[in-house]
Amino acid sequence: MRIILWNYWRHLLYRPWYILGFFGLAVIFSYAMGQTTVSKQQVPVYTEDMTIEETDAVIHRLNEHEVFHFELKEKQGIEQGLRDHELDFAVALEANHFRFLSSVETGESRAIYMYLTTFYEEEQMMNEMAEQMSHTPTAVRNLIEQRLENPVYTLKKTQTGGESDFKYDQALQSLFGFSLYFTIMTISFTLSTIVYEKQYGLWDRLMMSPLRKTQAYFGHLTFSFLLGYGQLILMFVLFKYGFGVDFYGGFWVSLVALIPYVFATVSLGVMISGFVSNARQLDVVIPLVSTSMAMVGGAFWPLEVVGSNIVLFISKFIPITYGISLLKGVTVNEAPMSELLFPASILMLMGVLFMSIGLNMMERKASR
Repeated sequence: MRIILWNYWRHLLYRPWYILGFFGLAVIFSYAMGQTTVSKQQVPVYTEDMTIEETDAVIHRLNEHEVFHFELKEKQGIEQGLRDHELDFAVALEANHFRFLSSVETGESRAIYMYLTTFYEEEQMMNEMAEQMSHTPTAVRNLIEQRLENPVYTLKKTQTGGESDFKYDQALQSLFGFSLYFTIMTISFTLSTIVYEKQYGLWDRLMMSPLRKTQAYFGHLTFSFLLGYGQLILMFVLFKYGFGVDFYGGFWVSLVALIPYVFATVSLGVMISGFVSNARQLDVVIPLVSTSMAMVGGAFWPLEVVGSNIVLFISKFIPITYGISLLKGVTVNEAPMSELLFPASILMLMGVLFMSIGLNMMERKASR
């Protein structure tokens, strides 16, 4: 077995390009798709009867919204933009009310109108409370914020008889999805060495040596496992300490959670190798199978947003589904250990099943 591992290692040192290629692609796609910067909806505004200080204060409070960004502009430029249909909407801010100017009705314009309506209603309430308490509206607002920081009563939301809350982290979704996807490619193409050796008679020569068949298989499988697991560890370390991705305190546990998935992926590669006749067929089958599994298994987008029951049913038979579920469970979902045992057990069961089928198919072909 050590001879096989040594030969693999020498081959990797002399020809590391496909490994580096898969690793580089995984890094590029994970980083590019993991960017969560979302531009806000720009809302042009102008004022007529407010001072500069009042205008700045109102716009500052309006821009506390997570989606809309209100930007002060000249009245003439806004009116010209609306006439030329360069702007879909704009807002004329006044002290106690606003005027919404729109050249076309859209979903964004309705949402902005509702937000401004609510904002001015709250401003009116603040002014009325300030008159009753003989304070300024700013003092009343600060007092309410202080009370909200230390409330007398707290409300806790619970959910019964329904689906659990969907927690989503774009950076982790991209990292987990693309790293697990490209690991399938790395492991499967590494295991193609077995197919190549059997196709060109190198396996028969190997069997004539003192090396036993179980040792030969174990050597190939061990190197594939270590290579895939090492690639995932490097990916996670790079994104945590290099790009600052938040693992929600589950970084070290996530490295352990990778083990069942890597085992199932190695077994999947063995099963795929068992069904093909030569290395060329394997080169075609691997990208098709791995990409299809990644799409259906939630590597490119979360399964929570998938509405097709057929796709969700098929995903239950794909290892990458449980791999991502396991990784999300130890990170963003902060799931208890009892919930993590199910996907881990399914991956181990799939690994044993795929390995048995793959080795059986290889031996049947060898006996013909």
